[in-house]
Amino acid sequence: MNRTSEPLSLAGTPAASPLGYYSWTFGQAARDPLYIMVIIYIFFPYFSNVVVGDPVRGQTLIGYLNAGAGAFMALTIPFMGAIADKIGKRKPWIFGSHILMVLIAIALWWILPAGSTAGVGIELGFGLLLILLIAFGYAEVFHNAMLPAVTPVDKAGIVSGLAFSLGNMCAIGLLVFVLIAFALPGTLDWSFLPEAPLFGIDKQLHEHDRIVGPLGGLWLLLAS
Repeated sequence: MNRTSEPLSLAGTPAASPLGYYSWTFGQAARDPLYIMVIIYIFFPYFSNVVVGDPVRGQTLIGYLNAGAGAFMALTIPFMGAIADKIGKRKPWIFGSHILMVLIAIALWWILPAGSTAGVGIELGFGLLLILLIAFGYAEVFHNAMLPAVTPVDKAGIVSGLAFSLGNMCAIGLLVFVLIAFALPGTLDWSFLPEAPLFGIDKQLHEHDRIVGPLGGLWLLLAS
């Protein structure tokens, strides 16, 4: 009697194929650039300093954003996880979270500097950013929950580390693109820079800051 041995996952079930568990890493590569550009480096500081117009009040609102999103996720994720475990499918939750993130990321373009007569105000902008944080948290939890079931025991560290690396590499690539295409033209006389920001981006209106939302959303949509 011939027996074939299949590698077991961390969950004790047969692991996915290499294509399956390496494809899992691209979920983080798709999601992390939006978080890194919007929340860590560019849009949150823009919201705090330019949209709110008062750095102290702005930082206070950022603190409320993080605290509110963290509290909401702490209260709801255990129940969402229990539902997902009972249903047995996590991809629909990830898909729904990603679609919500894409829509909000595009809407960030209309969060304009303080004093603008059009666009989204501080209150609605705060709400959009709060939902974005929560949607990212849901996507991250359900995506990470797939790892034990798809990855062989002896490759879990490699696959997890690769996902983290890909997420940061893609974010760095997009940040460099934003610098070269939008932020630096017109400020530095470097031969490889365009003479003016691409696509008619107006830095006086902080469009080079606001563009990271739609850009990150487009990347998430294409890379998911």
